[in-house]
Amino acid sequence: MKVFLPTVSSDSKTGKGLFCYRLSQELLKMGIKASDSTSGRYDIALHVIRHKHKVNAKKHIVRLDGVYHDKMLDYRFRNKPIKRDLHLSDAVVYQSKFSRRICNEYLGKFKGPAAVISNGADPNFYADLQPKKLPHKVNFLAASRWRPHKRLKDVIESFLLAAINDSCLYVAGDLEKCGLSKADRRKYFKTENIVHLGIVGQQKLGSYLKAIDGFIHLCWFDNCPNSVVEAICTSKPVVTNNVGGTPELIKKCGGYICDIDSKYNLKPCNLYNPPPVDRRVIADNICKCILNEMKIDNSHVDVMNIAKSYKDFFLGIL
Repeated sequence: MKVFLPTVSSDSKTGKGLFCYRLSQELLKMGIKASDSTSGRYDIALHVIRHKHKVNAKKHIVRLDGVYHDKMLDYRFRNKPIKRDLHLSDAVVYQSKFSRRICNEYLGKFKGPAAVISNGADPNFYADLQPKKLPHKVNFLAASRWRPHKRLKDVIESFLLAAINDSCLYVAGDLEKCGLSKADRRKYFKTENIVHLGIVGQQKLGSYLKAIDGFIHLCWFDNCPNSVVEAICTSKPVVTNNVGGTPELIKKCGGYICDIDSKYNLKPCNLYNPPPVDRRVIADNICKCILNEMKIDNSHVDVMNIAKSYKDFFLGIL
């Protein structure tokens, strides 16, 4: 079998590209050739969100995370090409059950073969890394492509509310569009127990993941965040909220789901203005990360198992 992927490069700077690289490496181990060359002939072309590349393939599969549903944008216009390419496809893969529900709502239910397959990472990659030596006894990490709906202020304030002795919160990622005011940034990051790491590579991020006691991810709506997958692959407990696709990951492995958000009716929302949450609930769960010893099962996000699911789905389509 020969499969087209949009990228098979380890140098990709996006989560989507990084996943395609990881998937290509595992497919290769199974005897399946994966390439990003548009000049070849393929059995399967796996497109990410859109059919951006003209590829000669027997079957075309689109991989979807979510849709535009921010009422402050022209979400119908932005979803239109995604909807068109979805219904031109032979099959679809959704990253989570939440992804499937929200895509059905905005793009229409796909009538062909469909599967829910999450993102994945390689636990062995992290096993080979040395934990970062950190000056505090207790450490937490939050990492994201920060936008207002990722709730960085709630992450920080909840960590401070937890008031754990000799603790530190590390924040990885670009803060340019995070939603924090300049005054807030000065206030939070001048203290020694909240540290901004900036944009970091996989090796450095992995060394921090190996060293922390818990990972915090409170995005209002996320489909299947790579950062959470990576935290699970290092067997770290994740503190998250109760809507979107992230709770699906945590329910399968162990972690802490904070009941802080109302059930989502899938209607358009003001995405960058998320509702306030009860930070006491989050703080309590942050404390549980160090009070309880929890065994985290990462088999459901092990990229080896994810690749097997893709292989089975490909064979079924062919």
